[in-house]
Amino acid sequence: MKTEFTKVEIMYGRGCYSREEVKKLSFINLPCIPIQTILESEIPIKDKRWFIWNNCDLTLDQKKDLALQLAWCVLPIYERKYPDNPAVKECLQAIEDFKIGKISIDILKEKRKAAYAYVDAAYAAVDAAYAAAYAAVDAAYAYVDAAYAAAYAAYAAVDAAYAAVDAAGPSYSQKLQEILIAFMS
Repeated sequence: MKTEFTKVEIMYGRGCYSREEVKKLSFINLPCIPIQTILESEIPIKDKRWFIWNNCDLTLDQKKDLALQLAWCVLPIYERKYPDNPAVKECLQAIEDFKIGKISIDILKEKRKAAYAYVDAAYAAVDAAYAAAYAAVDAAYAYVDAAYAAAYAAYAAVDAAYAAVDAAGPSYSQKLQEILIAFMS
């Protein structure tokens, strides 16, 4: 996992940031820029996650694990909106159980399908709970599907988690910041 960068690497991997925006970043003129400095900077949390995802040479397993951690983080948003629906939490738990060999891929697919049914209902409401549920389902996809589909699903899960965070307020941004820092440490 890559954890140190140069100004040239930051400039090259800047995503949607213009050159002028990158030149204004507080850390850009350091000779060596550690990921910790980037994560503690003024950059919005979703851009920090994007940078990690696209520039830190994460393996597919690392991306899946990060997606799962972020999905767990935003699960309470969904649970507040749908307190009587355990399907999303059960889906996340099924991922954990699958990782340690406690359940089969078929059981994981069943849990994913059950959670997905609620994602469709939550989508109709178009709120932060949908995004949290979507993050859980996509984390499950990351553990079920082929490598390319898994990477895409995990990426979508993280984006959904950030949409939920934007709606839920600053405490979730702080939690996600802590997850990213711990993940990269």
